[in-house]
Amino acid sequence: PHRNRTSSHQETRVSAQAAEAQPQAPAGPRRREACAPRARRRFEKSAAAPDRYAFVYQDECEFHLNPSLTKVWSLRGKQPRVPSAGQNKKVPVFGGLDAKTGRLHVCLTERKRGADFIEFLRMLFHRYIDRHIFLFVDNCSIHDSKLVRRFLADHEDRITLIWNATYCPELNLIERYWGYLKASATNNYLFQSVAALRQAIRDAVTRMNRSETTRMKLHVKFLQDLRVAA
Repeated sequence: PHRNRTSSHQETRVSAQAAEAQPQAPAGPRRREACAPRARRRFEKSAAAPDRYAFVYQDECEFHLNPSLTKVWSLRGKQPRVPSAGQNKKVPVFGGLDAKTGRLHVCLTERKRGADFIEFLRMLFHRYIDRHIFLFVDNCSIHDSKLVRRFLADHEDRITLIWNATYCPELNLIERYWGYLKASATNNYLFQSVAALRQAIRDAVTRMNRSETTRMKLHVKFLQDLRVAA
């Protein structure tokens, strides 16, 4: 079925720069300054040895069966109508954006719990075989649950978490990727089932990863935000 799309995203492949983070996110007005050195060192390490290390921005998002509405073109005097599912359902998505290649890795789950986060981490291990992963995460409680702590302790040779500063979502480069993904896959369109919605998400991610024009190393706006934040 045809879907109206209004988002126009111009993306440029630029040199990747690490956001500012440290193992334990600080609080207070100096949180950004305190975050910079560790993440920059980790990113430079992964960039210098891509066959041994990977730097990945991580976040979670939810896609809903009731469609999100955005501006669309229409005939003058004709108001566009988008049907609703009535009973809304959601699809949680764990995502990881490779800071060097711009590829997005996603794991669709039933819920957003520590166990689901671990499922996502196992997927990353499969994607980055024989490489150590530096994973940039926010301060969501599921990232620091007892179950996750035990998993990380058992796999410290495979992964290191780098904690984003509190109240600084703009430093996580994957954050705005969700808006682009929703514009590409779900806005202004009613899917008849959760299965159809899940397939549309996978298809949109595949298209973006395959396209040289839409795949992001970093969006220019991301880089501008990092410079402003610094």
